[in-house]
Amino acid sequence: MERQESCSREEDGGDFTLVVKGKKAKYTGHLRHRVRISWVPLFDPEYPKQHQRKLCELLCSYEQQIKSSAELDWIRDWLAERFTHKQISPHTVPVQCVGLGAPTKTYSQLQLAFLKLLHREFEFASVTIHEPSLNRSDKRVIVDYFGDDVTIAKENVEGKIATTCPTLMYMLHCPPALYSNLFVHNWNPENLQNILLIGNSMSWIVSEPMARFEAATLLGEGLVETAPTSNNAVLTRRAFSCTSCTHVNVPDKPAMWEKVPKPPIKSCHIRVRKFKYKEPRPCRQRKSHKHSRIKSTE
Repeated sequence: MERQESCSREEDGGDFTLVVKGKKAKYTGHLRHRVRISWVPLFDPEYPKQHQRKLCELLCSYEQQIKSSAELDWIRDWLAERFTHKQISPHTVPVQCVGLGAPTKTYSQLQLAFLKLLHREFEFASVTIHEPSLNRSDKRVIVDYFGDDVTIAKENVEGKIATTCPTLMYMLHCPPALYSNLFVHNWNPENLQNILLIGNSMSWIVSEPMARFEAATLLGEGLVETAPTSNNAVLTRRAFSCTSCTHVNVPDKPAMWEKVPKPPIKSCHIRVRKFKYKEPRPCRQRKSHKHSRIKSTE
């Protein structure tokens, strides 16, 4: 709606009274420059190619916003410090991304954009994405955005990934069972030391309410966390909430490795529903309560 201005001349004093009608504010969400996509693509055969192109453009814009905001520089500094400490080159480090979610979700878009930003800077050996809920269009969007450097796993390994070499585990907002499966599957000092984990804070998993996750509880103080010193993030506040970087200092307890802890649950399969494709609807507009109006004085 265009800005409308009208002037009226009073009979007595000859003064003008300016009346300004305010705009209606458009709803843009909690993120800046957000593009609202309202379809439900879970397990659909595919959605239009124009929307796939729009998603790739949106991911590129998020990548530039994250880079310019410098909100996640502490993660890049932590990775550089660990590579220097272990005396390894990032070109030899594979990346295993678990539980990313569909790229049509805002949280997944920010997490995927930051993963691409890390890959541009460190040039990892490979990037593998483990996400059973991706449909064909989601996979096509990820491949178009990442290029030939990404591989999408066909099977759901439920977090049971062997770390025979230094491996970056990118596991944001994953359920605790997936973290426990990762530790149980690599229950020996060599493999645990190879884990570089970007995920949720391990302190609440080791706590008493989560005592059923035996592997994380046994490691205890061996899980060394690095968290941001200040929480002033605006762009990535929700997509990277409770995020910490963790590496494992293996405890000097030979008896601990004789018995492998039990996995928390037998299966971590995700239950999903099938939805029909819905045409994207236009953005809703929120009525503005701030109208600047100068009333005429009597």
